[in-house]
Amino acid sequence: MNSHIQLNAEGNFLRLIPAGLPIEWDENNYCTAFALETDGKALEFKVFPYYSSAKPEYDAVTQGVRDVSPKIINGLWTEAWEVYDLSPEEVSAKHAELVAEKRTALTTEYERRMQAIAAGYPPSERESWPVQTSEAYALLADSTAPTPWTDAAASVRGLDRLELAQRIAAKDAQYRIISGTLSGIRQRIEDQIDAAGDDQAALKAIDVTQGWPE
Repeated sequence: MNSHIQLNAEGNFLRLIPAGLPIEWDENNYCTAFALETDGKALEFKVFPYYSSAKPEYDAVTQGVRDVSPKIINGLWTEAWEVYDLSPEEVSAKHAELVAEKRTALTTEYERRMQAIAAGYPPSERESWPVQTSEAYALLADSTAPTPWTDAAASVRGLDRLELAQRIAAKDAQYRIISGTLSGIRQRIEDQIDAAGDDQAALKAIDVTQGWPE
């Protein structure tokens, strides 16, 4: 069911009537525009079907778009739009908003990828990583170094403490490479955002989801 519009006595747009909304047209007619149309009284009250239309393309940073009075297009009263230029203050605010959105999206993408690295480990175990690596490197440097965490974990796993230290060090090296790569990419994209400055096209062209390792 379409919405309708009503024109004034001069034939100009008066008001938009939402579909299904009862209106008191006069003391004898209280009904929806559709019912009025069905009863053959629509022309008497200058009521016509109203058709929506898609917004035109516009630059969301430097321009705005708004509804204007409906127009007759191909014989039908149709929703009309107007694209207008934003003020310098509005453009500046929109630009700052776009920059903030890019930075937020970049942070989200980076955190998603970083979290994926640690996804297989419980949070409480991840809290022990600094202890694990500290003891592992200490043990690899000095076989007599005290390593209570490593000793306990190696004992219950049936491993030699030095072997466990080597495993921890190997995983830490892998983590550093992956973390360094992801952090470097995040910083590179952040540099691109900074370098874009007031260039709206350059800023929009930055895709924070691209350029990451598969």
